[in-house]
Parts: sequence; structure tokens; C-alpha cells
Amino acid sequence: MIKDFKRIPREGEMEMCLCSVCASTYYNMPDHGITRVNMYQIVKDKCTLCGYRMGYDFYVWPKHNVQKVGNSQFCTFVEEDHYE
Repeated sequence: MIKDFKRIPREGEMEMCLCSVCASTYYNMPDHGITRVNMYQIVKDKCTLCGYRMGYDFYVWPKHNVQKVGNSQFCTFVEEDHYE
């Protein structure tokens, strides 16, 4: 059973149609997050970036002020929070 809930968009989030090749670019970028809009989407649309392959709808958002430091710490460049 799928529960109906209202999703809160992230800051700077974009909804784009991406093919698997273009989506893999965002999956490999540490400064961007990506997730599918609807995991049950069946119909594919033309990719927003390349314009010729078919793909699914994704949410893409920038991750601000995050840099990996060591094994498990993330350094945020905000004065109050130096390590999370």
C-alpha cells in the first residue's frame, strides 16, 4: 500500500528527465544529489541533457558546503558547524 504524502522540495532542486548515461554523471558527482521522481514510472521521455536518448524523471539538487575529510567526517564551511 502506497501512502500519499506531500514531498518537501530541497533548496535548488530541479526536476529533469535523464537517460541512464546522463544520470550516471550526477550519481558520480559528490556535490550533487539525485533521486527518481517516481520509481514506478513506465513511460520514458526524451533526455533533457543529451536530447536523443530516452530516460526517466529525476530530482537533482546541489549539495552546498560539503567536503569529505577523512573516513567519516564531513567538513561544512559554516561557522557554527565545523564537523558533522
